[in-house]
Amino acid sequence: MKKSLLLSAVALAAFTANAEVIDYDFKTNPPFFTLIYTPVDEGGMGMSGEYDLIDKTGMDVNTSGTMFNEMNLEGLWVAVPNYAIDLVDGQTYNLVADDMDPLDYSHPFITWDPEGTGPARVHYFNGWNKWESYADFKAVDTGVPGEKDNDPGAYGPGSEQDFIASQGALGFLRGGNSASRTGTYVQFPEIKDPAKVTVWMCNQGGDYHEMGLYCEITPVIGSEVLDAIPVQGPSNYLPKRYYKVETVLPENVRGNVALRVGCAGSQVQLVHVRIETIDEAGIEGIIVDADENAPVYNMFGVRVDESYKGVVIKNGKKFIQK
Repeated sequence: MKKSLLLSAVALAAFTANAEVIDYDFKTNPPFFTLIYTPVDEGGMGMSGEYDLIDKTGMDVNTSGTMFNEMNLEGLWVAVPNYAIDLVDGQTYNLVADDMDPLDYSHPFITWDPEGTGPARVHYFNGWNKWESYADFKAVDTGVPGEKDNDPGAYGPGSEQDFIASQGALGFLRGGNSASRTGTYVQFPEIKDPAKVTVWMCNQGGDYHEMGLYCEITPVIGSEVLDAIPVQGPSNYLPKRYYKVETVLPENVRGNVALRVGCAGSQVQLVHVRIETIDEAGIEGIIVDADENAPVYNMFGVRVDESYKGVVIKNGKKFIQK
């Protein structure tokens, strides 16, 4: 895999991101999803259609082919701990062997709770929302998406208030032998003082919809994993429709916080995730120490070290780190 396009995608995202509102649209951000569909001769992967990061058997099918679950002495499939898929380069890492800290990632990962029964199938859907406006969607919507793709507007918003122009979705599916798997999630980088997380999500329907439209947000502060926050969509949801659900975070979720958004055993697609900070004063609010040893952040509000290249923020000021 060529790295040139990957680095340019990260640089572009850094220049265009708003430090107070961070959007993960699963099409261009995190950067790996841009790389999937970029032609090979342009440094991408040249993929088309849908993309499995973790398949039904718990294997990483499109990078290293790593098995992410194993059978224990009782004959049950359980999660292999300490693995994660990096959503900047798409590669699989062993957090222990590669000396990576699961509580302080520098960018998004897909990973899972080792106490679960194995990672869920994780599937990237290209083109979940094909419309630039709600009016464009309604022009083709039959109103009854059902269980199949026979409605040309199947992958659209539940209402005008739910509409967002995201065109990708990251699905946590429970098909085949993965029906009992739990605890798979995306861990987003730490930011300073998040106040609200908005999730646009949908349920594929089918055989595994008993939990309804549901996911969980788990804050991580330093070495402490806080209690999971349930995110419940409308009970009358339609399958293959996405809905906007806003979650105001508790007052104790302050400081440098990483956020895990996960399936918690449900079958859910994340269409878009927006994280907003509590500080309305601008990017200066990200910096807490005004001294020579103050932490350095990129334009996403993600803490970086001296190896990071590009626009960074330190002591409330922006400069280019080479």
